[in-house]
Amino acid sequence: FCSTFLNGQVTSQYLIEGSSVVEKLGYSHVATENVLPKINFSNVLAKDKLLGSGNSRIAVKSSTAYNKSSGKMVVANDSIIWTLNVRSQHARFLMYMFADTYLPPSARMYIYSPVSDFLQGPISSSNIHDGIYVSDMIDGNVSQIIVKLAKDDFKNFRINIPKISQGVPESIFRNFGSAGNCHFDVNCSLGNGYEVEADAVGFMIKDMESFCSGSLINNECSDLTPYFLTAHHCIAENRGDINPATATFRFKY
Repeated sequence: FCSTFLNGQVTSQYLIEGSSVVEKLGYSHVATENVLPKINFSNVLAKDKLLGSGNSRIAVKSSTAYNKSSGKMVVANDSIIWTLNVRSQHARFLMYMFADTYLPPSARMYIYSPVSDFLQGPISSSNIHDGIYVSDMIDGNVSQIIVKLAKDDFKNFRINIPKISQGVPESIFRNFGSAGNCHFDVNCSLGNGYEVEADAVGFMIKDMESFCSGSLINNECSDLTPYFLTAHHCIAENRGDINPATATFRFKY
């Protein structure tokens, strides 16, 4: 087992019907969309099977070159709203890697899917480590990155998206709130008395393509340092250790 120290929590949620949050942020249904290259998921999964890679793949990652100039900028009073729309032909979800990215103090970033009303954010500079941030799985094949910041900060704003993962449509990955076949669900009465322990269990997406599980653990000082305990193979690959900053964690899964 291995433990890795990580910082930063960002909220992901499905918006309630009629929510005005996205409109306030400046979401535009008519903004130009950037279409990702089509992925042959069947071929990728077949290759995984031949290589004996198991069935932990939930997405296929590809290289992109989106940056500040790729998006659209609009002025709203004393603020600037920068947006970038991305579409996949048939991905189950989209995940974004941000690198060499700087959000000034006034900046707040959100990632929104109009297909599912899934919203992640606000994301601020405190959530970005060494210029790197990897998003949650943004449910749906279309999403928009929205950054709102003060006019005076726009010149210092920097964003680069070198990788985007497209979720496998027929993945074994299940939806929130559902249990696998023949599995007991800790959210049912069987889990009464284990609420604290259940809240600590996390779903880990490694390298934007496959998943593992683990748990938050305390230490002897009981200072609530957020150590995440997982199996060694979850952070070590043949090509070397995975950068913890590129891992994403979901709780209450």
